[in-house]
Amino acid sequence: MNPELRNQFFTTISKYKKIETAFSAEWEISVNELAILKRITQGCQLSKNGNTNLDIAEIRERLTITKPAVSYILNTLEKKQYITREIDNKDRRKVSITATEKGHKIVKQFSKKMENSWNLLLDNFGESEMENLVGSMEHLIHICEEIL
Repeated sequence: MNPELRNQFFTTISKYKKIETAFSAEWEISVNELAILKRITQGCQLSKNGNTNLDIAEIRERLTITKPAVSYILNTLEKKQYITREIDNKDRRKVSITATEKGHKIVKQFSKKMENSWNLLLDNFGESEMENLVGSMEHLIHICEEIL
């Protein structure tokens, strides 16, 4: 592959990451923190087994992040007072994680802001360009899945 095109690809990905980071910095919450908090606010809708307790393994699986990363994010969310954690009296290995009112509020505000931003972006991008982008991204994901 053309080295210049390869560099352009990585530069573009890097620019996208910077935009994503800047967007979440406005809210003082990272993208992964928000993703986990959003799942916590969904409560029992998240759990495959219908349990109301949030399963850390399920968070790891859904977000494809490590157990230490999940623990770090949960600690951060707790410090920011977006969640509370309680040890289950019947099984001390289980932890019940609940979103606070502050946590629910930021998810609602952020989700609305994201929806408005995405709608604006998609309206300005154009339908045919979006179709091309979706096709290219699906192809890229397929290649990545085969390699990994």
